[in-house]
Amino acid sequence: MLKAVRQRLRPIIMTSLAFMLGVLPLALNSGAGSGAQNAVGVTVVYGVLAATVLGVYLTPLCFTVVTRLCSRHT
Repeated sequence: MLKAVRQRLRPIIMTSLAFMLGVLPLALNSGAGSGAQNAVGVTVVYGVLAATVLGVYLTPLCFTVVTRLCSRHT
């Protein structure tokens, strides 16, 4: 599991960072009609950030917990 975490961390972070930076102009837009665009952009940026953080920490944690629970019962 630790080998998989080391191999997959960089691609996950880079993909999330690229997506967030791609949406950043939408979140920082100003001018006529920018209120709705800002709301969508900020929501997407924080949503991807939250999903990345939760995915990076919770997926290995859940895998470890389930593996240990299953190994006790067999």
